[in-house]
Amino acid sequence: MLGIAVRVFALARLNIPSVPSRSQGRQPWVQTPLPTPAGAKQVGLAGRDPSRMPPGAVRGGSIWRVSESFPELAQAVTEHAQPSRIDIVRAKQHLLGQLSSGLPHSAERLIASVAALLGAEPLGRPQIDLPTRDSVKTVVTADHPFAAALRADITAREALAELTADGLLIPAGSRPLPASDEMTLGYSLPGSAAGQRLRVYRPGVLSDVLQLPHRLRQQGLWGMEPDIFVADLAGLGLDPRTERSLREAIESYRRGVFLAASSLLGAAVEGSWYAAGQLLRSAAPRVDELVDGDRTAQLQGAVAAALRDSLPGNRKWEADTLSQFARLMRDIRNYGVHPRQVTDGDIEVYFAEDKCGLLFLEAHRHLKHLAEITVQVAPSG
Repeated sequence: MLGIAVRVFALARLNIPSVPSRSQGRQPWVQTPLPTPAGAKQVGLAGRDPSRMPPGAVRGGSIWRVSESFPELAQAVTEHAQPSRIDIVRAKQHLLGQLSSGLPHSAERLIASVAALLGAEPLGRPQIDLPTRDSVKTVVTADHPFAAALRADITAREALAELTADGLLIPAGSRPLPASDEMTLGYSLPGSAAGQRLRVYRPGVLSDVLQLPHRLRQQGLWGMEPDIFVADLAGLGLDPRTERSLREAIESYRRGVFLAASSLLGAAVEGSWYAAGQLLRSAAPRVDELVDGDRTAQLQGAVAAALRDSLPGNRKWEADTLSQFARLMRDIRNYGVHPRQVTDGDIEVYFAEDKCGLLFLEAHRHLKHLAEITVQVAPSG
């Protein structure tokens, strides 16, 4: 018996981890202290060097354990970690602004900058302290530091993944940032601590260093991101067909199909003026007469006149400028969708990459300004 006790004591001193058998598959990893002879000093797991912990294990007094025995905690964190669509769009706009210099940027720093934008800290050690097991709902809220940090991290990764899929980012580093579908969340209760497996997907990032592609390094061209473009026109309340025309115009530009891009952009501009007309119809009888018809030129003139009448004297020129650009876009659209043998060199230039890109920049500025002015002068309610 003395020999057995000595061997057990030696094993405890060596801190040999227990390993799950093959039959356990992906069962929770659990290690508990080996028995210690009576009167002997226990130094094994309680004094273990954290650097020798198994991956994902959490120190909890004399017990190191990762389990799935706290599903309420996992559910609360997972729910609060899901980003909103608005936050992803904000993150995309922020990231493109960060990258607008054209210089390469560290992906990790970009992710951290999104966390700062959303009022969170960069994702660090997953840990939550609880006074009791029943306190999960009161402690783990959307504002909890870990939940907010995880949500910001996922938001940034989702935004980077979407920008990459849209062709707005290229790799400039040597390795990707891998995706992950689970992590170990450490939690502590009075007198104990453990780890809960947390199944939450964090998208991978194309590269550890990112930059804009060459064609988008012109100042402002990065703003040609569909969600951002559409969000800037939210005040107009675009109808689905106008929004689709705008998105497909941007997609056509990215694919180098510039005649189609310019023509669809012209259609989106016309649809935006009709949306402005809907907001102004109750205050402008002439707009009301035209907004349900198809006389686009007359409708744009009536909307411009209504805006001009509502603006102060030192700003009336803004309505005239908007009207002039609307006419240019109308000419470009008509020229593109009604082809014939006669060509117009002044219009043809907008079907090349450089002029088409500048046209999108001007259209974004134009429509954003149209939306702002219309919302200002439209009757409330």
